[in-house]
Amino acid sequence: MPSEHDAEPFPDQITGRGRRFEDDRPLPPVTYRPPPPSAGYRPHPGAYVDGRRATLMPLPKNGPAKASLILIVSSLISAASAFWWLASANPALADLVNLVSIALLVAAFILAIVGVVVAVGRPTKMGLSVFALVASSFLLIGVVVLIGRGLALA
Repeated sequence: MPSEHDAEPFPDQITGRGRRFEDDRPLPPVTYRPPPPSAGYRPHPGAYVDGRRATLMPLPKNGPAKASLILIVSSLISAASAFWWLASANPALADLVNLVSIALLVAAFILAIVGVVVAVGRPTKMGLSVFALVASSFLLIGVVVLIGRGLALA
């Protein structure tokens, strides 16, 4: 059975004495290859990279507040459709649509609170988030009053 040392020997070029075997051969020299360019990577602007400087102007990007307003509008549309069109055609479906609109109002209220927190934490405008919070609060109070009087979900 052949062993490791039965490989074809060649003279030791480093020390000049003894024999070296094929598996002891020195590795080829290392050459530097830069990484391939990436389309998605852009370095951040800073001391060494030119780019657009950050500004302290308020940015009008407050996603939770916009989502809250969209949920408020969709809740109002669904409640109005349940009251005017579905109540006479299918009362059970109208009650289900009313429950969904109440759930949308609760989600809008929670998103409005998150929008106010985002507006306080970042340099964004607070008008949109405060309006969403006030509108969702009044609509939730109105729903609670209607349920208390027995006018909603009856």
